[in-house]
Amino acid sequence: MTEQDIIQLLKNGQANESATQHLLQELEVRRGQLYGIGRSVAEGIVACAKPADKAEDGIDTDTRDTTVNVGDKTVAGKLIGGTTYVPLRDIVEALRPTVAWTAEEGARVTL
Repeated sequence: MTEQDIIQLLKNGQANESATQHLLQELEVRRGQLYGIGRSVAEGIVACAKPADKAEDGIDTDTRDTTVNVGDKTVAGKLIGGTTYVPLRDIVEALRPTVAWTAEEGARVTL
């Protein structure tokens, strides 16, 4: 999907609230507007969930367990109101950061 495709979906209102948030985040990543850990996390995570039950007016009526793939690891998450929540510790551990310490530089975490 190109940036133009994403922009067209957003302009036409063809995406629900959750999809809109994900599309906007995708644009930020593609345009280099996420930096540091935010960019690493956004590029390495793919949410996998069954669609939540919807009421007639489009409001989420269900909270579901889901899984999130981070690199080659799968971690538990919750889908609440169209937003996927995952414990930050699980994300960091799945990305397998390297923690190094040198007297000159201090602590350094590499993802």
